[in-house]
Amino acid sequence: MQQSLIISLITIFIFLLVVITYILKKGRISEKHALLWYGMDLIVLLVVLFHEPLTALAKQLGFYPLSVFILSIFIGILFLLVIALTVMVAGQKKKTTMLIQEISILKSNVETKE
Repeated sequence: MQQSLIISLITIFIFLLVVITYILKKGRISEKHALLWYGMDLIVLLVVLFHEPLTALAKQLGFYPLSVFILSIFIGILFLLVIALTVMVAGQKKKTTMLIQEISILKSNVETKE
């Protein structure tokens, strides 16, 4: 792996680690969401540490520059993150709908008693 690619990946790892930790400390995301992003960050670190098996795999799959293979892996992981976050948002929407329905029932019960 080229030295510039290693430096770039280590920089991305440190940047993601700092940003995720900062956002988590500010309370802008939950721990569950932060774990997803820490997982992504861990994958960046694993790519740096175990680049030789990745190089062999990239050659077998027909990726010439290793950076293209790594970029493909990251895009795939980002798609998985988007799917996971979409599932979480859909679950929150269901919960919100249920809460609105329960509040409406309780409100109508209170109004009929008055």
